[in-house]
Amino acid sequence: KITAVFIQHPLKAAIWINTRFSIRATAIMMITVVVVLTIGAVYQIVWPHRNLIIRSKPLEFIPNTLVYKTSKELNKPGYLGFDGLNFLLEPRWTKTEGIYDPRFIQMVQKIAEEVSGLPEVYQTYSIVKPVGRINSQSFHKQLPTSEAETRYAFMNIENKLPPVVLRALYYHNGIRLMVTTSADDSNKMFELRKSVENYVRSNFPEIKISAFGRVNLY
Repeated sequence: KITAVFIQHPLKAAIWINTRFSIRATAIMMITVVVVLTIGAVYQIVWPHRNLIIRSKPLEFIPNTLVYKTSKELNKPGYLGFDGLNFLLEPRWTKTEGIYDPRFIQMVQKIAEEVSGLPEVYQTYSIVKPVGRINSQSFHKQLPTSEAETRYAFMNIENKLPPVVLRALYYHNGIRLMVTTSADDSNKMFELRKSVENYVRSNFPEIKISAFGRVNLY
């Protein structure tokens, strides 16, 4: 198609024009054609999807399947949601062992609480939930207020869960935030991702947020 548009069609036009007009008129017309094609090419490169509106609902491509039926069940009010977006939250003020800083833990908890109120969000989850549960039972506080308390909570978690699970939830300087949603409309999921990122960047500039995972790639 590209060869036809930029080579074959212009050559045919040039031969046709040359047989019917003077050399000067032919030159002017050819220059005009080249300019128009150049502008069109630049326009396509700079703004390729200017009129493209994506209304993708992927589950509608597989109706009456087990996946489709499962999504309908999980997307009922009060349920978990069919799939989710994943974000990595990291403290900007340190590069090592940021998860033991109670300030970071409190910020992650606040982010999860606020994000859970966004449209299209079913639930949010991070390792901070069990950290808070352990801290509440051991120190009668909702969240750790010292590094010692935070380390104690993580030590208890690490004694109960296998390393492969732990690596999926956090690393020494970052915590995974999972945001579940219906996952039945790619446009809405894109808007949700931007909403979460914008909220964190506007309200918690000390926190670096990075989207990752299969659903974010969609």
